[in-house]
Amino acid sequence: RQRLPAERPDRGVRLVNRAPHATRGITLVEMLIVCAILGILLIVAGSLTVQAKRAGTEGERRSERAQIRELTAETLRQHLESAGFRGFGAAPAHLGGAPLEVMLAASPGGGDAFTVRYVENRWYATPQLRTLRLSTGRDGNGRWNLHLQEEGATRQPAVQGVRAVRVRDLLAADGTRLGRDTPLPATVKAIELDLRFEWDETQLLLVRLPVARPLVLEGEP
Repeated sequence: RQRLPAERPDRGVRLVNRAPHATRGITLVEMLIVCAILGILLIVAGSLTVQAKRAGTEGERRSERAQIRELTAETLRQHLESAGFRGFGAAPAHLGGAPLEVMLAASPGGGDAFTVRYVENRWYATPQLRTLRLSTGRDGNGRWNLHLQEEGATRQPAVQGVRAVRVRDLLAADGTRLGRDTPLPATVKAIELDLRFEWDETQLLLVRLPVARPLVLEGEP
């Protein structure tokens, strides 16, 4: 008698159900570390922003001061170098006084004051005699200014931020330095000026007067 093979158990794939892994939350320590890192990043970003703003403000301040220095020098040269000029063509025979006068320490803050006389015919149909006084002082807001004042008119601010304009030295026609305290009148061909600004900065300015006809610098009465 043949024996039948014994039945074997089914060896097919057996599915096993596994419970899903439990989700792990963030611990308090980890949260504190993240907050600390974010805080540091915010502090660094804020510091960089403040530094950039300060650098921009400082750059604007330097640019503004450079413009004030340039405008002050240009204004002084324009008028002082014109002292005694009588224009082109028909012009008044007399200027009505000395071409250039200076009064030492006549302005507030220790600055000097200058009176300039010349004939202007560049902007007028007929030559005009101009008598200008240049001085420094405070405006209504308490800021220092370089002022211009036409004869018979009120003074007008020309450049803001100028604390004082002082004669530093006088140069004679032969180049000799006469010094600030030389007796006036004196024949000069150039004036060295100290420009003092309200941010405590001093700049030297050389104003050359017409060499062909050295001016007699007089003291104001």
